[in-house]
Amino acid sequence: MCAAFQRVVLSRLWLTFVVLGISLFAFGAGTVNLGLLLMANSRLLAQYGWQAVMDGALRQTIELLPTGYPASPPTWCSRPASTGSRTGWALRIVGSRT
Repeated sequence: MCAAFQRVVLSRLWLTFVVLGISLFAFGAGTVNLGLLLMANSRLLAQYGWQAVMDGALRQTIELLPTGYPASPPTWCSRPASTGSRTGWALRIVGSRT
């Protein structure tokens, strides 16, 4: 898949930027949503204490922690996309000077 990604996406500068933008948006949306849920849960636990634990707030907090992992794959796409765009620019600048 890596070779196909490089051949199809990174060889086209405009598509590299599209993939980079989409992946950064997906990462941001996933992490902001997760952060808001964790803050609300911690406020609930701080305000209601043991009653919130008995109602399942602690279990919900523990279940929320692994949901951060689905937010990480977009960064796997953004890293080669950003590297590819910089490499593409460098090659074009060097190529235009010779």
